[in-house]
Amino acid sequence: MPTHTRAALVFAAILALGPGAATASPAVDVYLSAASAAPGESVGIHVSSTFPTVNLRVIRLGAVNDTVLSLSGLPAANPATPDSAYARGCGWPAFQTLQVPAGWRTGLYDVQVFPASGNPLSHAPLVVRAVSPGPSGILLVMASNTWQAYNGFGGKSLYEYNSSGGVRSPRVSYNRPYDSANGLGFITKWEVPFLRWLERSGFEADYVTDVDLATRPEVLAGHRLMVTTGHSEYWSASMFDAAQDFADSAGNLAILGANTCYWQVRFTDNARTVICHKNYTDPIFALHPESTTVNWRASWVWRPEAQLLGSMLSSCQYPVSRPIHFARCDGWLTLGLEQEVGHDLGSQVMGYEYDVLFPGISPPSVVSLFETPVSYPDGSCPQTAVTTYYERRPAEWSVQGGGVFNAGTIQWSWGLDSTAAGPADWRIQLLTSNLLHGLSRRLSVRSATTLVVRAAIPGHLPGFPGAFTVTATEDLGGASHDPVSLLDNGAWPDSVAGDGIYSGRIPIVPGSRLPLVLRYRLAGTDLCGTRGVARSWLETGSPSDSLSTWGTDTLAICPGVVGVPPRGDTDAPRLLCRPNPAFSAQRFTWSGSPGARVEIFDTSGRRVARVGGTPRSSAAAWGGQAADGKPVAAGVYWARLEGVPGSRAVRLVRLK
Repeated sequence: MPTHTRAALVFAAILALGPGAATASPAVDVYLSAASAAPGESVGIHVSSTFPTVNLRVIRLGAVNDTVLSLSGLPAANPATPDSAYARGCGWPAFQTLQVPAGWRTGLYDVQVFPASGNPLSHAPLVVRAVSPGPSGILLVMASNTWQAYNGFGGKSLYEYNSSGGVRSPRVSYNRPYDSANGLGFITKWEVPFLRWLERSGFEADYVTDVDLATRPEVLAGHRLMVTTGHSEYWSASMFDAAQDFADSAGNLAILGANTCYWQVRFTDNARTVICHKNYTDPIFALHPESTTVNWRASWVWRPEAQLLGSMLSSCQYPVSRPIHFARCDGWLTLGLEQEVGHDLGSQVMGYEYDVLFPGISPPSVVSLFETPVSYPDGSCPQTAVTTYYERRPAEWSVQGGGVFNAGTIQWSWGLDSTAAGPADWRIQLLTSNLLHGLSRRLSVRSATTLVVRAAIPGHLPGFPGAFTVTATEDLGGASHDPVSLLDNGAWPDSVAGDGIYSGRIPIVPGSRLPLVLRYRLAGTDLCGTRGVARSWLETGSPSDSLSTWGTDTLAICPGVVGVPPRGDTDAPRLLCRPNPAFSAQRFTWSGSPGARVEIFDTSGRRVARVGGTPRSSAAAWGGQAADGKPVAAGVYWARLEGVPGSRAVRLVRLK
């Protein structure tokens, strides 16, 4: 038989012997009780060692690796690894308890355990969170779920190739060491090159893990940009919701990887176990099909990741590793690269997995910056791997959301820092620098322009008609421009009969910071957060660092208000539902009233279900089940917020 086949059989035989098979050589293994911790919090260090004493060292990884803790001569035990360690955890007692000191900066840390000889050296990654958002506005989410998905320690992972007997497990535990890179797992492939470049380039970021985003989505608060890098393949529903709500609320996303958000997962055991069945054998399917741990694009879930990210993994994927082809410029994002269009960048930046556009699913405003032809070795299944950018515009709101960049290749960071795969590429570095600067900071207009403002004010407002003025103030407490009186010209096509239609122009001088905050006053009354529609845009297409481009709505809003409510709405909380109609789960979001519940009624007025009620949450999902757990019939239903005065009902359509 071929040599590679014999090797595969030997490897499979070793796995089949179980986790305790290879014990002849002295060993040290380590895992942590938490994927992340903030200063002041404690983390258990769990060790199994054939050496009676070991040393402990903690290093912060970055542009310069900084040793922050070093201890020696610590007594160690050698507890056994149970057969179910891959699914239930190792259960080793704590070797040491580390309380994160106040002086440790947010970042990725390497916890090292080793004997006096220094060999073998075992590692465990630890993310140190910030106590409060830093000034950079960047939140870096480390792909800890994916690290565990591929981790075969204890005999199984979520994959057949490194699972005993070739049978994957539907659940994997965080309470075990990583089986590759001496315990560092995937982070040396993609995260570490990115972190080295990030800090050398002068950027700072706040660090969290997938578990943090899933269990405490408030970590996004105070940030303008969420970043993932490399391979962030496994997302829970709460992660997806947090990222989508962030982007819909003018937050920005930079996905510096590919195959992102491909599998839906859920957590158990206080988020120390990741569950992903990868098919409809998941027992939750009978009650909550929308929560089934399958692809996000699967029919019963149907939240294709390209709807948020712009592109996604193709159905015919062949591992590649090659340069990436620069197809077109796009304003501030590719500034300085105008002469590089048509060139190939980065020796192995494209690969090993890549994303493509999906017509009808990818947002129509997506721009493909890089387009690299790929196919199977025999030339079949030709397709184009893409790097994309677009500005999100939720249909229900009257202002645009944030910018979404998707590198569309797992190996993007290989163009940022020299690795064994090849040297860094200054063009990838420049574009990424433009990206992080542009999406994380207050942006400035580079030359004089004008902000056009139009507003429709319902005629029944108190004080109407009267003097109507608008003042533009630079975001985050910047300079205020002179108030401008808006004139009633009656020409805005989005008008409602009986409304006053106003327009005006506000001069914007070079150096002005965007986004702008607009304050509307009618007859001396502040109108922010009341009713009516207001839209604004830059009048010219002059060069700027702004996300706002010529002919599009700018993010010009009242302080603390995501968007000005559409015409006819009142101050009451707005209940939104998507998708609608639907044959899978429908997700509700609403403004204000966190912790409220949503009631669903049939057309006769009988309440059939109630969802929500989660403290501090303004979102809920309904999978189409009645209170008794049985699926409701196809047809029309109504939903409203329970006990919230003035909230309006939303018409729902359930399909079969």
